[in-house]
Amino acid sequence: MYIAKLKNTLFYNKIINNFFIVAFAILLLSVSLDYYLVFIILFGYLTYLYIKKKDIFKYTLIILCIYIVFLVIRRLLYYDQSLDSFEGIVKSIEEKDYYKNISIGDRIFVRGINKKIESIQNEYEFNYYNYLMSKNTISIIKAETIDILDDCFNIFSIRKYIYNYLDNYFSKDSISYIKGFVFGDTKSLDEDIVNNLSINGISHLFAISGLHVTIIIVFIEKGLNKTKLQDKTKENIIIVLLSLYLVLTYFAISVIRAVVMYFLKVFNKRFDLKLSSIDILSIVFIIYVMYNPDIMYNISFQLSFSASFFIILFSSSFKLRKIEEKNKLLSLLLTTLFVQIMTLPFTVNINNSYNILSPFTNIIFINLVTFVILPFSFVLVGFPIFDFIYENVINFFTYLNSIFSEHLSINIDMPEMNHIEIIIFYIVMFMMFSLINNKPKHKIIKIITCVIFMFTYYNKANLNIYGKVTFLNLIEGDSIVIDLPLNNGVVVIDTGTGVNSAVTSYLKASGIRKIDYLVITHSHSDHNGEAKEIINELKVTNIIKSAYDNNRYSNNDIRMTKGDKFRINNYEFIVLNPDNKSSDENDNSIVIYSKLGNLGYIFLADVTKEIEEKMLKDIINNNLEIDVVKAAHHGSNTSTSSIFYKTINPDYTIIETGRVTKYGFPHKETINTLSLYTKQIFRTDINKEIYIKFNRKKSIIKTIS
Repeated sequence: MYIAKLKNTLFYNKIINNFFIVAFAILLLSVSLDYYLVFIILFGYLTYLYIKKKDIFKYTLIILCIYIVFLVIRRLLYYDQSLDSFEGIVKSIEEKDYYKNISIGDRIFVRGINKKIESIQNEYEFNYYNYLMSKNTISIIKAETIDILDDCFNIFSIRKYIYNYLDNYFSKDSISYIKGFVFGDTKSLDEDIVNNLSINGISHLFAISGLHVTIIIVFIEKGLNKTKLQDKTKENIIIVLLSLYLVLTYFAISVIRAVVMYFLKVFNKRFDLKLSSIDILSIVFIIYVMYNPDIMYNISFQLSFSASFFIILFSSSFKLRKIEEKNKLLSLLLTTLFVQIMTLPFTVNINNSYNILSPFTNIIFINLVTFVILPFSFVLVGFPIFDFIYENVINFFTYLNSIFSEHLSINIDMPEMNHIEIIIFYIVMFMMFSLINNKPKHKIIKIITCVIFMFTYYNKANLNIYGKVTFLNLIEGDSIVIDLPLNNGVVVIDTGTGVNSAVTSYLKASGIRKIDYLVITHSHSDHNGEAKEIINELKVTNIIKSAYDNNRYSNNDIRMTKGDKFRINNYEFIVLNPDNKSSDENDNSIVIYSKLGNLGYIFLADVTKEIEEKMLKDIINNNLEIDVVKAAHHGSNTSTSSIFYKTINPDYTIIETGRVTKYGFPHKETINTLSLYTKQIFRTDINKEIYIKFNRKKSIIKTIS
């Protein structure tokens, strides 16, 4: 009755087959909240709707207003609440060895130390704060005591009982794959297997997706088709079983999308709603973001909905069914290739690399998983007698995964795409896929446009008009990246401890693939901790170290002492320290001076006050103008001589404090000294990443905060 009334309303008849228009407006609004330039695109889009489709404009505006209300409510309810205790139910356990007495489903009370949820600290860094908000996480607590209150039955207990069952009847290898394929729980998988999956571009096979739901539906339908039940009853049974699977997968994003889409397809058929596939996907999208606006920050959400959209688009635009009737393998290849190209911005921004053979790799593994491993995984749960067969199957899968990653992968490091580049990418891609109906002249223009865009994007680090000196905000330690303008070269001074591969990730994401000089100032781990990884992952032409550093970074380490120099084109770097070996390793640090653009820089590493004052003679005699100082030893009171700073009187002093608070950096005495003798102080603990863009005539200093 209500459905019939809805179908007769003006709203329904106007918005049918136009839900995507509304969904796209919500997407633009959501992105514009973080990237204001996108608001111009949203304004243009709404203006177009107002001119061309006034009714749709009105409904879109109403839904956008509702979205904003939900967003405001969300911001008031979900934020970092800085809790130091809580009571709740255990949903999953990352490392079982540390929590042997605790099981999934237990109700526990936790006391501990609150850990602030950090927002983004450096350019290109994964935004952990937004990710946690998308998962409704409002606090992180480092537990000191965990009390088990009771072992009551709840929806999470179901998985606990299933896991206990698996532990009793299956081998360890089988369990890790069953958990991965059936529940999307990859914590038990070997690290090498996970790395190989990533290299091959097939990690998505372990993310519970529409593929899993489709296979479940096919299996249930085949079983029910042997009965005399009516179609409506069969569909109701499938709906109930899919709802149970939703619970078992903890309402995984991709499962919710696939299951709700199935529900809508059933209702669409029963009530003749005339909804298209893109309508159904858009409705699910709108419902999802209304319920949780922060879900837009979730990578699984982004990939699930974008891949589904592009599959629907490809199927309807390129007559996929006709191709599938003739050659299913070709159809799968074309679909995989199209989806991988169209989701390239997501893939690149996650991994900063792309395996160009992954479309072909995916065909092999998708078929193997779809028709063998995944169905077998579901069946095996009920028939453990076949575990020995399953072990052989997954051993074959593991072997293939390893072979492909080692010998049949061509990975290209690619810089992160910003939002403007992503918009241009999709414009160019849609131009390319419209070539089929174009005249030869137009085809050439579009192909040239595509080539120019991809060349510019891939080489953007080499095409910078401005140079850039970046002071990274690491968890612990120093790292400065000097990217000289117009591809003149790259110098990296120190690497931090290597936690989260922060420096390597920054370099790759920014598009830097070659380092002309990697300078390791001294042998402390907070300055050389990531050196080996950087050397392995990028092309490093020269490695400079202190003459008194006994570490070996390569076969051709260059030892340097006071008076040594190195040059990249017109840029000269002068070593002011060490001049002799010290018992204090900090005083063995390489100190570098360079003129970059219109400013003189001195990078003090970890030297003490005595060395700072000792260098003054050379600085004065050589008439070295110092405008920017990288303060010594993270702002420790063993450094930062008042005589040194009073003499050079810099414009800017930059302190790379690190984010480990136990050392108390920067010390109060240091800040007091700098306040007297430097014009402006920047600290990574306050300003986060700090960078200075420069050309010959001017420099601009900016921060992430």
